Amino acid sequence: MNNDFAKESRLRRWLRSKIKAKEKMNAFSWVVFAFLTLLTLTFIIVYFWGIMTSFKSILEFDTVGNIVGLPDQWSLENFIFVFSNFRIKLSGKTFYLENMILNSVLYAVGCAFIQTAVQCVVAYLAAKFRFKFSGLIYWVVVITMTIPVVGTDISTIQILQNIGLYDSMIGMFVLKFNFLGAYFLVFYATFRSLPDDYAGAAYVDGAGEFGILIHVILPMVANMFFTIFLLNMITYWNDYRTPLLYMPNNPTLSYGIQWLSTSSLQEFSHTTVRLAACIIMVIPIIVVFIVFKNRIMDKVSLGGIKE
Repeated sequence: MNNDFAKESRLRRWLRSKIKAKEKMNAFSWVVFAFLTLLTLTFIIVYFWGIMTSFKSILEFDTVGNIVGLPDQWSLENFIFVFSNFRIKLSGKTFYLENMILNSVLYAVGCAFIQTAVQCVVAYLAAKFRFKFSGLIYWVVVITMTIPVVGTDISTIQILQNIGLYDSMIGMFVLKFNFLGAYFLVFYATFRSLPDDYAGAAYVDGAGEFGILIHVILPMVANMFFTIFLLNMITYWNDYRTPLLYMPNNPTLSYGIQWLSTSSLQEFSHTTVRLAACIIMVIPIIVVFIVFKNRIMDKVSLGGIKE
């Protein structure tokens, strides 16, 4: 009888501890939810204010002082002014907005595709072919992600200058021809989880290694490949630092916006004009996200990418 009572008391204490732990976890979850909600609202408010201000006239914003409120009259004059007058002069050459947009498309799409393809192929080789350096490749990626590598820009620029690829789009493609980065680990984990039966069946049918990669493996990870390509493209579209250092005379749109933010030209010193230029830069990314949002959000889970 006493043993049954003792067992029941222990069970009750165990249940109470579990309930308290659950209540604490719920409280912590609510705190995290509140913090993330506040952070999200902060970004939304800033973006909404930027969009509203870009549609205000210079007179309304600077003279009337309508800084926070809605525009009295929605106007496209800032966007028209940017499209008509935004230009950069570098080394005797003039780059217009359309030139910067073209450079951005080439840089973002080209670099994203090259890096995604190289990461995918190298991850497949390291995961499915157990050769001497397959494990080393994996740990090289992990180490380069955990240990910051700084001070390499000068030496990289010197190398590109020596081989004649500095300040060119081809040089940027060469720089992105590497397998380092977190997406290598995503591809690696995916290939490790794939059964070897598919490749074995292709071997029986007479397919070679390259044929198996192209016709069997890549179609199986096509959705993941495209998702990672989109994420890389968005990253490179917003990147101004790399073109600023390695393509100083071939400005992208993000490079142009950075130049505009520090420019002393009077016609581009107005906040409404600068924000209109920023909105023009953001529009392609918004369109890409709206078109492919289901694919991107479906593949991104808990900070990772799932297949």
